[in-house]
Amino acid sequence: MKLDLVIRNGMVIDGTGNPWFQTDVGIKDGKIVSLGKLNGVEAGQEIDAKGLVVSPGFVDAHAHSDYLILADPTNENKLLQGATLDVAGNCGYSAAPIGDVFFREWWTPDIDERFTVCSAEEGRKLLADHGVDFNWTTMDGYLSAIDAARPSTNYLNFTGQVALRLAAYGEYGRKPTAEEFASMKEMTRQSMEEGSFGVSTESGSHKEMDFDVEELIELCKIAAEYGGIYSNHMRDYGMDVVSSTEEALYISEQADIPSIISHIGVAGRHKGVPAESILSLIDRGRERGLQVTADLMPFGYSESLTFTALARDMLPESATADGHEAFRQEMQDAESRERLKQELRDGASSRWYVSPTAKKGEAYSEGPLARDDWAEGLEFVICGERRFEGRRAAEIAREEGLDPFDVLFNAISADWETAKVFHTSWTEEDLKLMVQHPWVSFGGDGAQTKAMWEKRPGVPNPTQYCIFPMILGRYVRQKGWLRWEDAIRKMTSLPCNAMGIYDRGIIRPGAWADITIFDPDTIIDTPSYYDYPETYARGIHHVIVNGVPAVHDGQQTGQRPGKALRLNAQ
Repeated sequence: MKLDLVIRNGMVIDGTGNPWFQTDVGIKDGKIVSLGKLNGVEAGQEIDAKGLVVSPGFVDAHAHSDYLILADPTNENKLLQGATLDVAGNCGYSAAPIGDVFFREWWTPDIDERFTVCSAEEGRKLLADHGVDFNWTTMDGYLSAIDAARPSTNYLNFTGQVALRLAAYGEYGRKPTAEEFASMKEMTRQSMEEGSFGVSTESGSHKEMDFDVEELIELCKIAAEYGGIYSNHMRDYGMDVVSSTEEALYISEQADIPSIISHIGVAGRHKGVPAESILSLIDRGRERGLQVTADLMPFGYSESLTFTALARDMLPESATADGHEAFRQEMQDAESRERLKQELRDGASSRWYVSPTAKKGEAYSEGPLARDDWAEGLEFVICGERRFEGRRAAEIAREEGLDPFDVLFNAISADWETAKVFHTSWTEEDLKLMVQHPWVSFGGDGAQTKAMWEKRPGVPNPTQYCIFPMILGRYVRQKGWLRWEDAIRKMTSLPCNAMGIYDRGIIRPGAWADITIFDPDTIIDTPSYYDYPETYARGIHHVIVNGVPAVHDGQQTGQRPGKALRLNAQ
């Protein structure tokens, strides 16, 4: 039998956690058909992987590619870091089902429009600006549109609770009536029949999204009938993270459904809420029979969604509306500085953080600079004051004997385009424990940066195109936190099995040939806020999707062999 592709001489790490072994891999009709020495076997194409690791393709276990996979089906920032499967429809948001209204989520270019609703017709115009033909209403129509776009990677989708509310009655901020909830349940059932992988929820972090537990349980029960999953965005990731984790496990138990805790995190051990406090709950849940896993943003930034906002976006419009020179002049006046400092301490912020319709106490109604410890987490990533770059505001303030607010004002005065990022409250010990935990996979919590390039304020975040090389280069090779085999399992078979996919994420005969081939000696992230979109990770040599090379010798081949996966029909 002539094979389509043979990978020879590679160090195979098969995704199970078993030790690596050296062998050849034979591929035919999109699937792995043989392992072993394939001397003399004829193939249409061969790859010599001597000295390289042959791994299952990596899985971005938590993404927000929803509409953007259609805007940029090349999915290059995922593909070039070795990802072969993109998991979206998370955090309660999904691109289907759709009714008479359209939800402008994070990726809308106007920050005033975040979390707002417009007509479906306006949504069509917004998507058309990205080259997307918005022509579906159901999950089947949406997944068919993805297949028609011929993505480079595979893709799967959850059905979001926000999307269900909007499709049923055009709002997301109030509890449904009995009739409206019946409609939501029927749409959940239809979405599951058409290929959705489960239900995702958003509760607590964004305004008016504190959903009723019983509503979640009922929706999850429907998903469970089809073998679906519950993707849970917890109510709180700070001081109430323990009770929020317990609630997530309660919903999973009551609905009898496997669950994934989205972008797991903690308030931090310096606040008395270390990683052990929630990881132990996951362990105990599994001990009593709950199929619960989690995904982690492994890069330690709390603001990492695709684009990094500019530093000036944290300030009230009253301070920035007249432009750079006016701000610089005003900051030369001591009284003006003190007045702005007090406004920020009191919670004032810009539209980037504040929804124009937010009520007191709702999320995004208080700026990040109201926190006492804001300067410990804020890092300057691009700044005209070059000595600030790569450093945190608190560190600079201590070194120069300044108030941290003065450091911030000086940076913005020097460079109107100063960009920043906030780090999480985790310590390295917390991060290490979460990275090492056997039931935690990895996700970038972002989307296709190319599709938004030059259409969004801020700076593209390098975390979105190098998380897997970062894990392998930093946490495996440099720090020794994980064995190669354990890291690969957490990036491949663990998230696949958690979502009910048993013929991907593993190298064995009969499995789909989603394969990433990399150099273990050189793989590393190359984070840069300057060189995007040219700078990508190093060490990824080949990426094969459904048996077809989509990346060869580090370059995209132009082949786009991905497809939309449908539950129970992979």
